[in-house]
Amino acid sequence: MQNIKNKQNTTLLIVTEKLEPLKNIFKFIQNETIENYFSKYDKIEIITTYGFGMVRFDYPSNKKYNEYPLTKDIETKFNHNLNIFDNKQFLYNSYSLKTDFILSKNEEKNIIVRNKESDFLNNKIDYDDIFILSDPDYAGAFYTNQVISFIYGDNWRNKFNNVYHNLNCYTLSYDKVEQELKKIFSIENFNHEKYNEFLRRANVKYYFDYNYNLNSLVFIKEIFKELDINYKNKNSHEKNIYNQIQIDYFSKYTTMAFMVIYEYITQKNEENKFVNISNIYKKMYNWKGTGKYNEFKNSNFGIGSPASVNSIVNHLFNFGLLEEIKIKNKPNNVILTEKAHQLKNMFVKKMYDPDLNFRINKWCENENQEESFKQMDNYLLYMFGKQKIKNKKTIIKTKPIKNEIEYNKMLKRVEELMEINPKLNDKLGNELENLAKLIEDYEDIHYPIS
Repeated sequence: MQNIKNKQNTTLLIVTEKLEPLKNIFKFIQNETIENYFSKYDKIEIITTYGFGMVRFDYPSNKKYNEYPLTKDIETKFNHNLNIFDNKQFLYNSYSLKTDFILSKNEEKNIIVRNKESDFLNNKIDYDDIFILSDPDYAGAFYTNQVISFIYGDNWRNKFNNVYHNLNCYTLSYDKVEQELKKIFSIENFNHEKYNEFLRRANVKYYFDYNYNLNSLVFIKEIFKELDINYKNKNSHEKNIYNQIQIDYFSKYTTMAFMVIYEYITQKNEENKFVNISNIYKKMYNWKGTGKYNEFKNSNFGIGSPASVNSIVNHLFNFGLLEEIKIKNKPNNVILTEKAHQLKNMFVKKMYDPDLNFRINKWCENENQEESFKQMDNYLLYMFGKQKIKNKKTIIKTKPIKNEIEYNKMLKRVEELMEINPKLNDKLGNELENLAKLIEDYEDIHYPIS
């Protein structure tokens, strides 16, 4: 491995998860009074992944219903729908981030920011070194790896003379830049072990996430359609990158949070079926599961990460499963909606796994990755297999009435069901409701009221 200080006329590629630390990096580059680890580079180019905003899971659209449930290798794609740069988002002293480049005081330094897939693929340069700036978590390792792999392939490490990592992206304040860079560019301290371990665990975690979502898009979405549950962003005034993404399925932690919150609220007495939103957050932050995984009893994984808990709860509001109730002198209280009760009744018991976060961590810790994949396959195929069976029993797949013969048959079936007087939300009750709607639609067209 070559020492950076002995190199001349070289190019550096910086891949960063967030924009904020770049401010301090650029300020450092421009400060000529301190040792500059970037001074030997003739050209610096930057790719920002902006968390997981730039890369998204790519789910197959050519699979038939009877092929599910299934599991498969992760597929990802660039997210073309997001403009990850905003001219006002990145201003620092005299530095101005525009769509394609950075203007700096030092015009001799060639610093270019790539933020479009076409820029990456059409203007690819054979860089000498790469500097990866990410958070010390699974997402940081996984998504930076995905972006670089899009450009250079899975063996991208072999394309560079030097590969440098910094796993303190979110804490890289200016006063720590020199200290961190000294550590990063020191050959004595140079190793990839920490990053590689994050990446290994991330591959396991995201394999589960991908395949959970893959099946959720079929079976939970099928339930949503039956119950007329739609995602309506109630925080659309917030111009946040993540609010540009439309959600139409439940992720693993959204499902888990829903079941935990449902149980928490319904266990309260009949006259007090509401909880304060702050107690919901505490419940999720401090979730301990059933205690089955004793090795994690002193760990606090919670339901979702501290950064995602608020987003998960917001999804439940946006799906219309939670709503705020106004009580005098008791602000910020939440109740379950009727849709929430209907959804809970549609889920099989296996959909509620109070130990799921601990179970996933166990799979991530297992150094035998293939064994973890096999165990996750069995878990997902069994759970969604059960849900598929229940969906077939409870969801009535009806088609519009085509003619008078079908119309008369359905009228007769409605009479039979009316005599049985089925309960609301059970199979026969759902059938009666669906038939009534089909008959109403047919009569509106063929027997309009004059």
